[in-house]
Amino acid sequence: MKKLTLREQQLVCLNILDYFHALCERHQIHYSLGGGTLIGAIRHKGFIPWDDDIDVYMHRDEYQKFINAWLHEKHERYSIGTAEDILASNTGEMTKIFDNKTKTIDINGNENKIFIDIFIYDGIPNNKKIIYTIIKKYRKRKNRFASCKKRWIRASQKFIKIYNTKLVIESFIS
Repeated sequence: MKKLTLREQQLVCLNILDYFHALCERHQIHYSLGGGTLIGAIRHKGFIPWDDDIDVYMHRDEYQKFINAWLHEKHERYSIGTAEDILASNTGEMTKIFDNKTKTIDINGNENKIFIDIFIYDGIPNNKKIIYTIIKKYRKRKNRFASCKKRWIRASQKFIKIYNTKLVIESFIS
């Protein structure tokens, strides 16, 4: 099997996106690009030079339409791994569309395929005021969590200094 350059990987991702887009067009399913993919499209008129995947975002109802459409069509080259599918490998919290004619090996030696990610939006209101209120609450909670984490680290460091042994900490953790 030929080793692909980053640019070739990006082009494979683009082919997956084209396939995904065609399916969405046929079934009138809405989606958007996001994350590094959106930044690359705007800033670089393509991919971020070091980015090796594509991020797609969908509302839950559009995602359900997509899954139904996917299941009712035949796909020779592509496969899907959903967060709900316990048999899917390495999908994590999102859905992935894989190109079955590719193979990747990560730094841990795990095999996978080139893919695009599909992230699902849940519970996003249409009212901008409500969205900004939610963002404000999220940021406040995120900052509060970060503050708690810093205090935990400081307390842990004091504990280590007092007892000066990893064995004590390991016995508490295990």
